[in-house]
Amino acid sequence: MVQHLSTKREGPTVLITANIHGDECTGLGVVIRLLNQLSAQLYCGDIWLFPSLNPQGLQRSMRVFPADGQDLNRVFPGEKKGRASQKHIYAIAGMITKIQPDLVLDLHTDSGSAIPYVLLDRAVQSKNKKLERSLLGFARASHLTPVWEYPLRAYLRFGLDKTLSGFVLNQLGVPSLTLEVGPRRRMDIASIAIMKEAVFGILARQGMLNIAFVPNHQPIAGVWTRTNGPLSKTGGVVFPSCEPGTILEKGMEIAVLYSVTGVELERFVAPERVLILAFPDQGWLQAHRSCATLAKEVHQEA
Repeated sequence: MVQHLSTKREGPTVLITANIHGDECTGLGVVIRLLNQLSAQLYCGDIWLFPSLNPQGLQRSMRVFPADGQDLNRVFPGEKKGRASQKHIYAIAGMITKIQPDLVLDLHTDSGSAIPYVLLDRAVQSKNKKLERSLLGFARASHLTPVWEYPLRAYLRFGLDKTLSGFVLNQLGVPSLTLEVGPRRRMDIASIAIMKEAVFGILARQGMLNIAFVPNHQPIAGVWTRTNGPLSKTGGVVFPSCEPGTILEKGMEIAVLYSVTGVELERFVAPERVLILAFPDQGWLQAHRSCATLAKEVHQEA
């Protein structure tokens, strides 16, 4: 299923992956659009496209790998003789390594109640810190809101160094971005257009296109770091108090939790100045779960 577009003209090699989570379809829609349009607009270099890294999950609308129920984006670089998911990822990691890309873009979705944003991974080893800092330039070229991943300790605790992007950055020493755009489980035309434009912006920055690039989507100003919202004490029906993309000052209301009979159970407020990245894709919030994905503003590049 791997597709290769080559100009036969020297330039960067960019690798684009999608649908590692089977229920996240926007990236697949973007890859299909790129396959239909990019050949005529590519000036130099090579593009490698992986339309679906989890085709069985796609067919079943499942986030995980159906063969063993594992999240494929937490097992890089995989194992040759491991579980089904580990062997699957081992083969993918081998292909990525063999291609030797100069840049990797991994296409994802967050929720139906999320802003479009781009995640920048953390360098686990100090030798990759300069590479980590270079990510912001690529991210800004996407014209999505740039969001650094969780601080390093949390990044490792959540196993994010074992994602595709974390593997590429930390083990291959190659810049890699995770684009988060659109809802799950369906093709949303507007989201596909935003993500495709983001990819074009990054390719244009690399001098790979023969067309002038003029963005339509604009990011939220600032540099941000991903964090979790307040956790619920009990389960209930969650009502957002604002729209994704809202910037809240400390103490401002994020959401309210109700019982099914309308009794107010909890109010969630911003612990500091934050940006609302996303609300959960469900009406019922389980106990001890975050009421929203937030980002806090940082005043340095990482």
